[in-house]
Amino acid sequence: MEPPTRGYLKWNVDGSFLSDSGEAAVAGVCRDHAGKLIAGFAQLVKADSAVQAEASAVVETLKWLLKNSFVVSDGRSWEIQSDQLELVQVIRTFTDQNREAISASWEEVCAGRIC
Repeated sequence: MEPPTRGYLKWNVDGSFLSDSGEAAVAGVCRDHAGKLIAGFAQLVKADSAVQAEASAVVETLKWLLKNSFVVSDGRSWEIQSDQLELVQVIRTFTDQNREAISASWEEVCAGRIC
């Protein structure tokens, strides 16, 4: 994991999925450009796939940001990094056609007034 550019905070997110039970664990860790731990969380969620588990990690990070009024007062910005290439590609090229890949998690984001 590379640190973010000075002035940015980076959230590294991950999701782990058990296909037998549909259980998943998601986590997010936020660090500054110097690698200093700023915040983090972990929780259990339900998912239908590894991609959905990772999408849930992104969603839960966004919810955490809203819930904790995570506003950086000195003008810094934040970014979210995921190692789930399929999810990253879906988010970058979001269209109605590929919306189904993350539909449940995307609906949660929209319900949280993030979109």
